[in-house]
Amino acid sequence: MPENAATDEAPLNSEVPLREICDLSGPRTFPIVGNLIGLDMHALHFQLEQWCDQYGALFNIKLGPERFTVVADPETILQVLKQRPDRFSRIRSIKPVFQELGIHGVFSMEGSEWKSNRKTTVRGLDARHLQHFYPTIIQTTQRLKNRWQTLASKHHPVSVQEDMMKMTVDVTTALTMGYDINTLENDHLEFQVHLKRVFPVLWKRLNSPFPYWRYIKLPADRRLEYSLEIIRKHVFKFISQTRQKMAEHPELNEQPGNFLESLLIQSDHKGDTSDDALFGSIITMLLAGEDTTAYTLSWIVYYLSIHPDLLAELRTELQGRVSNHQEPNWEELDKLPLMDAIIQETLRLKPVAPLLYLTCLQDTQVSDVLIPKGSSLITLNEYAGKRNQWFHHAETFNPQRWLNPEQFQPHSPETMIPFGSGPRFCPGRQLALMEMKATMAMICHYFDWQLATPVGDIKEELSFVVQPTVYSIQLNPVNAAIRG
Repeated sequence: MPENAATDEAPLNSEVPLREICDLSGPRTFPIVGNLIGLDMHALHFQLEQWCDQYGALFNIKLGPERFTVVADPETILQVLKQRPDRFSRIRSIKPVFQELGIHGVFSMEGSEWKSNRKTTVRGLDARHLQHFYPTIIQTTQRLKNRWQTLASKHHPVSVQEDMMKMTVDVTTALTMGYDINTLENDHLEFQVHLKRVFPVLWKRLNSPFPYWRYIKLPADRRLEYSLEIIRKHVFKFISQTRQKMAEHPELNEQPGNFLESLLIQSDHKGDTSDDALFGSIITMLLAGEDTTAYTLSWIVYYLSIHPDLLAELRTELQGRVSNHQEPNWEELDKLPLMDAIIQETLRLKPVAPLLYLTCLQDTQVSDVLIPKGSSLITLNEYAGKRNQWFHHAETFNPQRWLNPEQFQPHSPETMIPFGSGPRFCPGRQLALMEMKATMAMICHYFDWQLATPVGDIKEELSFVVQPTVYSIQLNPVNAAIRG
């Protein structure tokens, strides 16, 4: 911990005088718009990182009329995150935006409301549930394999992100509600298309200096409302079916089998059993479980596309350590060093949540600065992962740094927080890793591929979370003799 880092025990103590927030430097601002002129919000994390290199690990910006203090030092960020939810919360604008859309859930909740719902979420994602659920993940990856084999036989390119989102929405819907929606084998179902519209509009509204949508609806707002209505109909149907199932099988009240069943039990205890009250928690799980894992898998496929030697090495590792490629054993998948290294390296360079918006709830010391109650912060969670101060040749994709860290110094894995940190650490980490490893094991064993989209056309785009712009690959089935 740095000498002046914030602590829970002495949030305002320091051996040197504290700076005021107004003492921090930052880029020049303009009246009303602040730093919004010329700022591409879909590349906001890049711009903030450039300003950090110029103004230091703590600096101020203004997005419209609101001032934000940007925090980039990884140890300071960890101290901030450890003080949630008592001293820091998600930015104050998140809750009303989520509530207006009817998607208020554990992500946007704070205080006692968050603590109560967090327990249900953690129980739904604990090791016992995931171990029981693992065969469903394998079944879904087999469907993806069948889909890709069909496309390969027809020499059709594969839209990686679209198919990864189909797979993750199938997994998350099954885990959350016990329902096999099977979008991978039903192209006419566009459930994931409607889910995909949520994050971009959320991002736009959270960064808007004026709540325009309360007075005029743009085409994107109308499309979102239509998509949420479609999603709501699906979810309400699942809720009705689950209620009937639990009425017919009262033993489920003692041992619920999925997140929705646990949620219904909790809501019964609280006396709030309306479908609207349940919807926010369910869609939070769907969004958190779908986009984030799908985007990370899409980046992994991208990196293996431009590093075919690495793909060949990973296939060799799978052949030597996995006994049944049709239904790989989880214990075997969880002991693949190169696969782990590829995932870690992807999360280092392409974390889906590169920044986090927070509100300070009490006067709190952050590094050597006093942050007053009510102030807004942005933490740059991916900054350290892409800087040579913490990682050797940090801009280079090199999984070997995780296999032989002594040869690639500096190497500071403690600075990486792709799943957050502190009390609000993402409870879906283990599920995400299960999906990633099962999917990678399948596609690497059965397919070779090349990019069908020029490398220069594949960019990062920030819309609440970071995703690659749409790209395609051309599949080539691996020879059966090679697969063994």
